[in-house]
Amino acid sequence: MNERQTGRPDRDRPQLRSVPDPGSQPRIHLGERLRDFRIKSRLTQEQAAVYSGLTRKSIARYENARFPNLYLSNLLRLMTTYNVGSLEELLGTTPSARLAAAWEEEGWDAVQESS
Repeated sequence: MNERQTGRPDRDRPQLRSVPDPGSQPRIHLGERLRDFRIKSRLTQEQAAVYSGLTRKSIARYENARFPNLYLSNLLRLMTTYNVGSLEELLGTTPSARLAAAWEEEGWDAVQESS
């Protein structure tokens, strides 16, 4: 019938241990990241405003806020203006990717998504 799990770890596999996730509390300052990408693109706020179709005041407001409240369309405009290819590039590695890397380091099998 149904075999009951004993709760004992399998001797052939490493034990699962908790991995602290330093990214569980967001330390990202999105406004600073936007500013950094603008500076890497060698644009002033005025030039970025012209290229993205936004106002200089809006760009300054976004850059000064830790979590700016901007429309997705405006974020995509800025990403296009600064030649940022993805949200991951803008925001950094996701916590789930860091967890998967930690599991793999410990010998657990990584599950690959099929495309």
